[in-house]
Amino acid sequence: MIRVLDIRGCSMITNEGLGWLVSGGLCDRLEKLVIAECDRITDHGVCLLQGLRCLKELSLADCGPRITDVCGMAIAKIKTLERLNLSWLINIMDITLIEVARNCENLVQIVITGCEDITGNGIRAFSKHN
Repeated sequence: MIRVLDIRGCSMITNEGLGWLVSGGLCDRLEKLVIAECDRITDHGVCLLQGLRCLKELSLADCGPRITDVCGMAIAKIKTLERLNLSWLINIMDITLIEVARNCENLVQIVITGCEDITGNGIRAFSKHN
């Protein structure tokens, strides 16, 4: 039974592919998903990931400019997340970090390398995070 799926750099992966992933048998088992460098994915595809009920680790690193705070709001609804990588997502801003800090109580790691629009306000959101 697959619990980890790493499709990093698979440039042909689309929102439709993520939809199939979420609607299939992995939605109750998948704990780690790495879709880094899959630049055809957009906010819509990432929003679908809310259906992964056991997801603990998610990497969206370097998925391109079509990932924005809309995606961030969706990610913040995945309460099971423990590790999140948003590196090099240039359209992610403070509001994403604020919502993730507020809602993802199990989060122990967040990577925001290269997120140019993140300020101290976004970082400060984690000051009361356990």
